[in-house]
Amino acid sequence: MTEGVDPYAFLQSASGQLDGMDAASLDRLLDDVEYLYEVMDPELQHLAEQVMEGIQARLEPYAAPDTRVGAAVHRSNNPPAKPGP
Repeated sequence: MTEGVDPYAFLQSASGQLDGMDAASLDRLLDDVEYLYEVMDPELQHLAEQVMEGIQARLEPYAAPDTRVGAAVHRSNNPPAKPGP
């Protein structure tokens, strides 16, 4: 992004581009909107927040499952079986 960007026009354009974007494009767009958020007047940041939430919602299906050690959680109501003798 360059100096003199109209934040309203940029956010409107960003919102209109979400359909059909792949994960890499969505990620780049999110970076741009996050940068704009940082330099916007605090009274207007809620506009960028709405767009960021929309982008994050679109990125959710692309998110990799959590593969950290211990990340898997036993979600059933049944306790794990006790080891045999």
